[in-house]
Amino acid sequence: MRNHITQVLLLVAAGAIGGLVVRWTPGPQIAAAADRLPWSGRGYYLTKEKVQGDKALSACASGFHMAHMAEILNPSVLAYDVKLGYTTDDSGFGPPSGAGPVGSEGEGWIRTGNASSNYFATGGGLANCSAWTANATNGGGTIVAFGNYWGVPIVRVPPTPTTIIPSPIDPWRTRPVEQNQQAPCSRPQRVWCVQNGS
Repeated sequence: MRNHITQVLLLVAAGAIGGLVVRWTPGPQIAAAADRLPWSGRGYYLTKEKVQGDKALSACASGFHMAHMAEILNPSVLAYDVKLGYTTDDSGFGPPSGAGPVGSEGEGWIRTGNASSNYFATGGGLANCSAWTANATNGGGTIVAFGNYWGVPIVRVPPTPTTIIPSPIDPWRTRPVEQNQQAPCSRPQRVWCVQNGS
């Protein structure tokens, strides 16, 4: 141990005597990544702009596409892109929350993987504005958001359109049929986007 310390001191002294100065600066890729996200993972975000259902498929930035629920279901392995995505006062480096009345700021259109449908009664997870080609007032699409009520859901008596009902896709919330508030395809909503695979 003593010999090792002596060798280190000799190297430091030799560098000082020889005028050796070592300076490390991060490369542009490291600096850009450090500025963008505090962790790595496939990127995803909620658009800042709102679009009608028939414009959802083209709403994402280059290198991203409209997300299917399965692609962003587990946000712990993803990285929210705070530069491209919508944020709120307390978002930090994560996504906004906001499952409230239709039109809540943290909600966005999401792909369902189902057959083309815009029938309101099919509810969240089924309706998809006719596979994202329709913007009709009498048709519906699925929107999801991170829940902003943690723990026991708030239920008002008698039930109102703002009643919060637990969702099977926790931590996500969608519009259940009981709320009768699926998003009309004509109402502009944000869109959930995910980075293209390699």
